[in-house]
Amino acid sequence: MSRKKIRVNICRDIDTLIDLLNKQPDRGCEVVVEGLEKLRTKVRSVKENDTWKLNFDLSFKKINKRDLKIPKNISEKITDITLLLRVNITEKALSDIEIEDGIVQNNSISKPIKYGVQIIAYAKVKDKLLEVKQFKAAWHLDKHIRSDDGIDGVGSGFLHPEYHFNMGGFGITKDDNTEYGNILIIDTPRLMHPPLDSILAVDFIINNFYGCKAQNLLTLKGYRRIVANAKKRLWRPYFIALANQWESNFDSLSIEPTFSQKILGEI
Repeated sequence: MSRKKIRVNICRDIDTLIDLLNKQPDRGCEVVVEGLEKLRTKVRSVKENDTWKLNFDLSFKKINKRDLKIPKNISEKITDITLLLRVNITEKALSDIEIEDGIVQNNSISKPIKYGVQIIAYAKVKDKLLEVKQFKAAWHLDKHIRSDDGIDGVGSGFLHPEYHFNMGGFGITKDDNTEYGNILIIDTPRLMHPPLDSILAVDFIINNFYGCKAQNLLTLKGYRRIVANAKKRLWRPYFIALANQWESNFDSLSIEPTFSQKILGEI
């Protein structure tokens, strides 16, 4: 498949995802997303290069607070929860035989390219005086920053998996309006996680914050197809590279048939 065809297929899958999300309220699904048409405009204006960039924000509404681990005395006062998804990704087209990182990042001073998936939760709470206060939480998926020669850049000397999830970060600590109460915010572990693109980031939020309320969407063949396409494109080279660190001859191994499905979810 040509590089142009790969890019076209990715843009088409994102366009399909937008259509599916727009139709969900009509199907009785409670996944409500704002910002989809702005994303569609950006996807349709992607330039015809081997490498392309997408930056966008989506706001997810109607988060079910009953499924979240929130202290009861706070949960009872919450009037609204919104999740902001912020994605910044530059990707290059790779064929199936090219086992390398498809997400582009560099630490150039003049033209830096950064990858990041940020999730920020906002909750509005009414206190005893009926004044509305805002509570906040944040997570982000980063790609380790390296210099052009591959040597560690920011964070040298610390454990930095190439792709890692982190709780808190600048989304919390750089907000002067954050009230910490009696919660101690420390530097949290950088947890290894495969990369997420636009489709997988949306799927991550739907599976983790809507769950059973989104089954009408999650079980659709069209939805499952585009998620599977994204996983194959990004996660296949990721896990092949990991496995190749220890094993190159898989024919001699006895592999549990459902092991990969347990790790990756249904593909």
